[in-house]
Amino acid sequence: MRLKDKVALITGSGQGIGRATAKLFSRNGAKIIVNDLEEHLITETIREIENDGGEAIGFQCDVRDKNKVQEIVSAAIKKYGQLDILVNNAGITRDAFLHKMNDQQWRDCLDINVNGAYNLIKAVSEHMMQRGGNIINVSSVSALDGIIGQTNYSAAKAAIIGLTKALAREWARYQIRVNVVAFGFIETRMTAERGDNEFLGQAIGIPKEVRELYMKKIPLRRFAAPEEAANAILFLASDDSSYMTGAILNFSGGYYM
Repeated sequence: MRLKDKVALITGSGQGIGRATAKLFSRNGAKIIVNDLEEHLITETIREIENDGGEAIGFQCDVRDKNKVQEIVSAAIKKYGQLDILVNNAGITRDAFLHKMNDQQWRDCLDINVNGAYNLIKAVSEHMMQRGGNIINVSSVSALDGIIGQTNYSAAKAAIIGLTKALAREWARYQIRVNVVAFGFIETRMTAERGDNEFLGQAIGIPKEVRELYMKKIPLRRFAAPEEAANAILFLASDDSSYMTGAILNFSGGYYM
């Protein structure tokens, strides 16, 4: 029970890495605040946690909505009296070559990936500065190595790394640890073979030939399962990493070295 008696808010936890992390945190003793854009996904995550003997509550919210984010944080603290862990996992891609990228694709990627994390951090700041806490931000190897067609995503995820490092220095005095995990390719809806799937009104997924190309560039020759990614986040959330702050955990199967 590495998170016994902890309360954790995980954004984007209706599916993929976020859902796997919520379930793993719950099995390790934490009470979970589930957040996602889609209500039915929140319900599914909560049901899976409860079926496994855990406790969770859910809030539908776009992390770009600063007022709604504050309402969620306040409601969670009112219910449990504490909020110990924040995982800024919610994110999107809007892939396009820069010369073909429209302004909306650029803004959406920066707004959700960067401003969303900022909104959550601001919302928990007063509470955590009084009693300590742990923030895990989700970045990407795209920020470290650059990926063609992801100038917007690379910029957003690089900003998350800069935010993490600066905040770790600012908030260490309050016993708040702030770390970031840079994920490589994880098997999620975003990285599945492109079909008819859409998210926020845009097609998602990766063309089959592009998936195969990236697979060849990964020394371990596979994408990671969401459950493996969740283990990395659990490590940063637990006392196993108690002397780590401002760190970048590279989780990419060797894609980035």
